[in-house]
Order: sequence, then C-alpha cells, then structure tokens
Amino acid sequence: MLDSDDVLPHDDPRETEGPLRDPWLAAPAAAPEPSRTSPEAVGSLVAGSLALVLVCLAPVLGLVAIALGFSARAAIARSQGRLAGRALANSGIALGTLAFLVFFALIGAWVHYASRVRAWFPTPTITVPSVPSLPAPWVTPWSSPPAAPTASASEPAKPPAADAPDAGPEASPAHSSATSVGALTVVDVGSEVESLARELREQQRLAAARGERLLVQTTAPRCEPCAGVARSLPDPLLQRALDHIRLVRVDILVFAEDLDGLRIAHEGVPGFFLLDADLRVTDAITGGEWDDDIAVNIAPVLSSFVRGTYTRRREKPPAPPRPRGTPM
Repeated sequence: MLDSDDVLPHDDPRETEGPLRDPWLAAPAAAPEPSRTSPEAVGSLVAGSLALVLVCLAPVLGLVAIALGFSARAAIARSQGRLAGRALANSGIALGTLAFLVFFALIGAWVHYASRVRAWFPTPTITVPSVPSLPAPWVTPWSSPPAAPTASASEPAKPPAADAPDAGPEASPAHSSATSVGALTVVDVGSEVESLARELREQQRLAAARGERLLVQTTAPRCEPCAGVARSLPDPLLQRALDHIRLVRVDILVFAEDLDGLRIAHEGVPGFFLLDADLRVTDAITGGEWDDDIAVNIAPVLSSFVRGTYTRRREKPPAPPRPRGTPM
C-alpha cells in the first residue's frame, strides 16, 4: 500500500497542465457560405428568350444576352463558389446567338422573296390607244392662244371659211356630229350652229331621254391636252368614269361670244363644265387638275367631278367671263 507521499505528481489531476476540455462542448466548425445565382446570368437568359420572341428587336436583345452571359461567367469564375448560374449564362449566350441567326435569316428570305415577286410581276407599261374613227380635236397648249395659220412657199394660204373666220386650218365640223366611243356619246358642236344655248338645250334633252348627264368640254385648234383626252376616251378607265355622260365639245374660237353669254370660261382649254337645267354652270375644272394627259390620270378626276365628289383641287375653278347678253 502506497503512502500519500508516494503518489506521483502527475497522477494528481489537479496538477496537470492547462484546464480540462470537454470534447462534447467543443464549438462546431463554421458552415460554408451558401452560393447564390448570378443576376447577370438570369438577365442573360431573359434577354436571350425575349430576342427569340421579339424578332424585330433580336439584334439588340441578342447582343445584351451575349454580353450579360460572358460577364456572368467571368463573375462566377472569380467568386470561388459563392456565385452559381453558369448554365443560365451559357443558355443566355446560346439564345442570343440563335436570335441573331434567325433575324438575319429572315432578312435574307424577305430579300429573296421580294426579288422573286418583282420577277413574277414586271411593271406594266401603259399604252395609249389611238382613236382612228374619232375626229381629231383641236390642238393648242393650255391657256395659250392658237397660232395663226402659215402659208407655204409653193402653195398660197387658203382663206378661212366665212362662217368661222377664226377657226384656223383645223376648224370644227360645219354640222354638229355625234360619235359613239365605246358606251360614251361624244358630240362636236358644228360651226354652222347659230345659237350655242339652243344647241346645248337640245343636247340636254337628248341626254335626259337616254338617262345621261350633260358634260361640256371646251376645245381649240392645236390643243395637245385636248388630243390626249380624246385618245384616252376608249380606255376602260374613262369609259367607267364617264358612264351615262354625254360629252359635248365646243370650239372656243367659233363660239366665244356664246360662251361669254352662258358665262362659260374659255381662256384655257380643255375645260369641263356641268350645267343645270337653265344652262347655268354648277361646277368647272380645267386640264390642270392632272399631270400627263393619259387615262390613269384623267379618269379619277373626271369620275369624281361628274359625281360631285371632287373637292381637293390643284387650281381654282375657271372664272366665268362677264356676260355680253345671252345668245338665243
């Protein structure tokens, strides 16, 4: 049996170095910081998806998706595991690239289709039909006086007819003549007519009997715009525009005084006039309302004019002349 003096110093637990530690009370190791999804990766995926839906904005949204995707990948690599979303970034980059390809493919397809359509439907050429059977109207530029007839050196000039001293070498016919141009009736008032007012009343009566409306056109010798109107009359566009219209053409040189009495302007040709039952002008336009004297230009204007719906005009209606007394 050992005495108390025989106990080794290290056997006394109170004399051991340092405090005693309970292994069950040791502090747990710190938990690793949880990772979060990169906002740039999410933005890249959203921009790439929108780029495929909104094709018109595909170049812009696709570029944003690619830029955000590469930025997100670089941030994830630097985060040492604190950021996630590399797959989202890769998806955004892929969608942005795909949107670029789809956009330019659609542009190429549209250009190819447009070129094919132009090849299938060439631009039509407009041809103005000639009117061999229609008396040639009298040609002069708009608002310019007719040139005086000239005599050649080998042939003396012929004097103008006594009943139409100012008619020129291409005078209006002596007697009124009616010509059918398709479904349209065209009347040229003869130079031997004593009263234009009486002739217009007769033409108004004939028009009413056939369910037509009277339209007066003023003409003059060497009137190229008048010739353009005459050449366009057989065209289906003008046939429809002047449906149920009786077109009466009056030479302003032969009937200048009569036109003054009826207050029908005649300082420029061609002019177009709508008359009421008392031969009063209700509306008037000139050939200045269209460009070239072809059917595609003339028909829309005259169609609206004869139906009373022509409101937007290039020129003011021709001013009526001062009356010199109504011819009877």
